[in-house]
Amino acid sequence: MIFDIIYQKTALDNMEIFQSFFQQNETFLEFIYGLTFFVLGVAISLQSRYSSRLELARSLRWLAAFGFSHGLYVWGKSFIPIQATYLYPSLAHGVHFLHLLLLILSYVCLFEFGIALLRPFRISKTLNWILAGWHTLFTLLMVSVSLSTPFDLKTFHDHIEALAGYMIAFPSGLFAAYGLREQTYRLIAPLEAPYVVSMLRTAGISLAVFGVLRGFVPPPVQFFPGNWLNLLTFENTLGIPVLVFLVLAGGVLLFSMVRALEVFHVEMERTIEHMEQQQILLAERERIARELHDNTLQMAYTAGLLIDSARKLADPDSAIALRLDRAVQALNEVIAELRRNMNTLHSPLTGEAPRQAIRQLTDDPRFRTLVDIHL
Repeated sequence: MIFDIIYQKTALDNMEIFQSFFQQNETFLEFIYGLTFFVLGVAISLQSRYSSRLELARSLRWLAAFGFSHGLYVWGKSFIPIQATYLYPSLAHGVHFLHLLLLILSYVCLFEFGIALLRPFRISKTLNWILAGWHTLFTLLMVSVSLSTPFDLKTFHDHIEALAGYMIAFPSGLFAAYGLREQTYRLIAPLEAPYVVSMLRTAGISLAVFGVLRGFVPPPVQFFPGNWLNLLTFENTLGIPVLVFLVLAGGVLLFSMVRALEVFHVEMERTIEHMEQQQILLAERERIARELHDNTLQMAYTAGLLIDSARKLADPDSAIALRLDRAVQALNEVIAELRRNMNTLHSPLTGEAPRQAIRQLTDDPRFRTLVDIHL
């Protein structure tokens, strides 16, 4: 009994030490949290290649926008209260409102990232309708909360942040994680780069964890489930604030996405390798075509001339003349077939209709980077 009491007291003391440590360093943790997502946006903007054939390249701009906006929002939580002391009350309220809109914008960008990832799989129209309806419902609920809640800046901010977490952050994280998984296994795994697949899988898990934490652990609010599970109850239960887990999730997301961006280098290597193979194949085809023209075709012509000269020496009505005529006809067919083969070897459109091949070229993102091509 005494040992149980001592153990419980020691556990409570340790929890209080942890809580005190995290409270004293909360500003530093928020700075690291914001920096992680801001650097994520910078890294994606600098390294992603929009001329890539991979659909992931055109989707990453939404993840970069999410990183920038969410990082600025987190930093704003520390700097805006300081600046508000020097502003007029009406202007300070406007800054707080813009700060809240920045949070919602970051969640919407994450939602759009998931939609963009799923666009190649022919379900984007349905998802766009769902997205529009969901955001409309969120807007109506936000207006309802603002009208039903006594105007207190912190209370209003906490209620809208909780509502945005439930309705946008949580589904955004899940959509982004699912979209990244589909892109990874359907479009990137065939490149045979297992470490890229592993990093993208880790990034998807991090996005799902982010969505769960931001969605279901809001500030304390008056409605369910925010009055039961929130930042205070989470910290009191585990002894560690949710901010620590968000920093870890953001760090893992940053590391995994930066490593996963190497997929563009893999794609470039595959493209160069394919170009080298095509160049070797083209050279070999040119060699074969040249040999057909210089050797085989000339020998066929020579054989035809010899048979034709022998035909002139034979009796026109004899069986030998008839056989020689058939031999000349067969040689002419051989010469025509050799010419067709030579044209095929010189043609870059082997195995494709010309219109289909030209369409493939005009759809190639490498040629559509700076200009729009219309066929």
